[in-house]
Amino acid sequence: MAINTLPQDGALTISKRSNAQDASRENSVVATAFGQVALSHFSTIEGARASWLDLQSRAPCTCSQSLRWIEAWHRHVAMPKGAELAIVIGSDETGKPLFVWPFEVVTICGMRVLRWMGAAHSNYNFAPIDPKFAGTISSNDISALLEAAAAQVGDISAAILINQPMEWEGIRNPFANLPRRAAPDSGYAATLSDDYGALVEDRLGNRTRSSLRRKEKRIKSLGELKFGHCEGADESDRVLQVYFDQKAKRFAEMGIEDTFADPCHQSFYRDLATGNNEDGRLELVYLKVGDDIAATLGAVRHQNIYNLFLLSMTDGEAMRWSPGLLLICEEIKRACGQSSVELYDFGVGSGPHKAMWCDQIIALFDSFVAFRGRGLLVTLPLMFKASLKRYIKSNARLWSFAMTIRRLLKGRAPSTRA
Repeated sequence: MAINTLPQDGALTISKRSNAQDASRENSVVATAFGQVALSHFSTIEGARASWLDLQSRAPCTCSQSLRWIEAWHRHVAMPKGAELAIVIGSDETGKPLFVWPFEVVTICGMRVLRWMGAAHSNYNFAPIDPKFAGTISSNDISALLEAAAAQVGDISAAILINQPMEWEGIRNPFANLPRRAAPDSGYAATLSDDYGALVEDRLGNRTRSSLRRKEKRIKSLGELKFGHCEGADESDRVLQVYFDQKAKRFAEMGIEDTFADPCHQSFYRDLATGNNEDGRLELVYLKVGDDIAATLGAVRHQNIYNLFLLSMTDGEAMRWSPGLLLICEEIKRACGQSSVELYDFGVGSGPHKAMWCDQIIALFDSFVAFRGRGLLVTLPLMFKASLKRYIKSNARLWSFAMTIRRLLKGRAPSTRA
């Protein structure tokens, strides 16, 4: 195997010297610094379930690579849209699973491309991996494993692996050993405390706390204030519908495509919201002003982290007093009361509410890998697009100008309805 790195760091071409070195479509074995690793490719979740649950029980991963998340995404989004599931599991010589890679195959420019399943709606992509294995393998090892995985899936020209943290829960990401580029955005998270009052004192200055009290007083003048936590499926469905409606109006004003308008995506979130308070469930909370829901929030608790995915606000009079911010404060207070939760993750992208609470910035990177020369037709344009997006976002003036242009071209005038 020859590895050719482009002059510009971030895109990788893996080429084979001879047909004799091609990985088999059957289970293959790759020699690594850790030892022999056997790869298995599954086109269904059932075949991978036992190994996945075993590994997930003893190794951290992001909730977007948890079994529950992937099952829901595959059932409601990937399958209806005809996406091909490609789960790759690596095991040691005893059969003990070392990692799970939940890929899907998409077609770009007529070529089959690997990407993390559900990447469009995930914040971070860090799949379950044995900690000892993660700390052992080298750049050559991860290149060989990824090439063998692509060969097993079959006829793969490239892999586009985005929003990957450099490490997760203290475990270094093996994909960081590949040539990489910084992602356009970073992630933001807040370390929690058992004492919510002390946390507020530590994170929020006097001016901010005074502003929050004033906002709460003003919003109370519009009607009775009620914070609610959805308990059943019917209530969750109603609050999710409010969220979808509120986001549709906001995205239309900003000129942003509303991915939540897709019925498949709506079904996915409704599925995540079902069940009790088990790990991986989408928990929905809301803030009512009188009879109207002024803000909604949806977070998934996975392992020891709350992951915020959904946040919306009304476009009515209550919007002036930041109901979403008040709801976030109440939600963090609730999370502080759960001893098993150590972190409240706000997801990817900056925002005033994140600057208020977050004490951690999560560095993310993208990997653009071409397994064949023609795969560069996929990786190079996407790499350039990601770099340009990062450059624009890093410049406040350029980003403000870009947002203005987008609203003028695709948006509409903000609603004036009280």
